[in-house]
Amino acid sequence: SGARGGEGGAGSAEGDDPAEEAAGDVLSARQHVCELLCFFVTRHTYRIKYFILRNNVLCRVLRLAKVRDKGLVLAAIRFFRTCIGLKDEFYNRYIVKNRCFEPVVAQLLANLGRDNLVHSAILELLEFVRRENVRSLVAHLADAYGERFRTLKHVEVFEGLLRRDAQNNDPGAIGPAKGPAAGGPGASSCAVGAPPGGRRVFGGDEEDAYFNESDDEEEAEPSADA
Repeated sequence: SGARGGEGGAGSAEGDDPAEEAAGDVLSARQHVCELLCFFVTRHTYRIKYFILRNNVLCRVLRLAKVRDKGLVLAAIRFFRTCIGLKDEFYNRYIVKNRCFEPVVAQLLANLGRDNLVHSAILELLEFVRRENVRSLVAHLADAYGERFRTLKHVEVFEGLLRRDAQNNDPGAIGPAKGPAAGGPGASSCAVGAPPGGRRVFGGDEEDAYFNESDDEEEAEPSADA
């Protein structure tokens, strides 16, 4: 019986290897998908924008920020950072509406005190939002996570975000802002016009129409089911 047990144990061990390899292949494939999405967002801004928003791609990718594999978490954060780096209010309003920062902030709190890549990547993302004064995201972060940020004193990023939000709300109380904070050259909101490469950028009216249409569809769904 001992021999049979040993053989059974060996068989189990061998049976685990293909499963582990398959799991590794899935993780690798998901990371590659995130990299491809980063490329599409930066190179095909007009065509990919509506696909990502209408199919909820950003929210689905950010679900990967909740997994245990740190490489996959970093891939999801990298895609999120790429979208924010466009400084496009079309994406920004989607991010605010769907609370896309939730899994990112959860990872930040889970990695407090750990000097690792996940923690550093999130700090860099938040610092970019503060430095470039992406006003809609600054306001959202201050409103939704301000209480949590006030308790974090190990770096100055969080205090800087809250100070930036206060400056945006009452510029006279802190002093005149310059550059992006003033809404002048380098301001974070996306200007209407043709970006490099001649791709079309939608103006405020068309963006409002898209989001209004989405809200109408969401309100209509329950009544249709009823």
